Amino acid sequence: MDIEFHYYMVNIIAQRAGFSDDESYIIAYSSQYVDNNTMRFEINKGESDEFKNYISQTIDITKPKEKLMRIYPCFHFIPGDYDCESAQRKDGKLHVLNTTPNSSNANKMFDAALSTKNLYRIGICTHSYADTWAHQNFVGYLDYINGLGGVRKGIIEKLMPNIGHADAQHQPDIPGLMWNDGRLIKKNRDIHNTDRFLEAAEFIFKRFRYYLKPDGMISRTEDDWKTLKNDLIKAIGEDFKGKNLRKTERINNYQELISSFKDYDKNDWFEKAVETKVIIIFPYKYHWKRGFEDSHWYNFELAIKEHQKWANELYLDLYEQLEVKEY
Repeated sequence: MDIEFHYYMVNIIAQRAGFSDDESYIIAYSSQYVDNNTMRFEINKGESDEFKNYISQTIDITKPKEKLMRIYPCFHFIPGDYDCESAQRKDGKLHVLNTTPNSSNANKMFDAALSTKNLYRIGICTHSYADTWAHQNFVGYLDYINGLGGVRKGIIEKLMPNIGHADAQHQPDIPGLMWNDGRLIKKNRDIHNTDRFLEAAEFIFKRFRYYLKPDGMISRTEDDWKTLKNDLIKAIGEDFKGKNLRKTERINNYQELISSFKDYDKNDWFEKAVETKVIIIFPYKYHWKRGFEDSHWYNFELAIKEHQKWANELYLDLYEQLEVKEY
């Protein structure tokens, strides 16, 4: 999924579930920023409060497998369940890291995040949990099982390694898109992204609602979900094949459903927490601004470290099977 779900739809879902506007914004921004948190920074380097962040996404999918294992299975391709019916392939192959929707690992991860009551960590895990629908039947690892065969047409695409859904390009992430996954058995291969996204939205909404347990709202959960579902269907619009031509229209529709809407700026949290000093010839220097301990960026980065540590402990047995020594 991309910003359409991770920021806009998550914001809508959180508000409808009962989070306040400000809480929903933190959850939604954290959810989307998982994809934009791609740079390593050393803040106050050499000083007593030096801080190094962890990244949660990389634009370089050729990194060593150990580096990718710190990112993809933790944040984008949660290892799923072997017996998932929607994962049945023509070649009968299985993989211990295959992503499946609403998997047991994904639910353990979501339970752990909700138990912290940390909105940043809840947002981060909402991203990972939602991606179990969009990224299903792909693994966050270099493996031929990700290959779609004839999809790659250009030289660059053909040279790209089979990691994640690189072969499918952005197809799994676009609301409303209909596409074909020829690896799967006949009944599974026609993909309607809207169906996948709505199912993800339903599970997230209900998990949020039952976590909050707002007075008088639990009994209305099914009715409230039906209303939210209809609103999301209207916002996404009709299914389509081919080029993604209505993204701006869809985003405008989402904005109308969000109370006290705030635009998403991927640099906003960082710039409010960190001062960047540009020195000719030398690399940039980064220093904390006053009150950084309460900043969104600092607390998001702490939550990223907590999430990654928890996920890596969950996957210890899988890493041993794959003989991954460093994670």
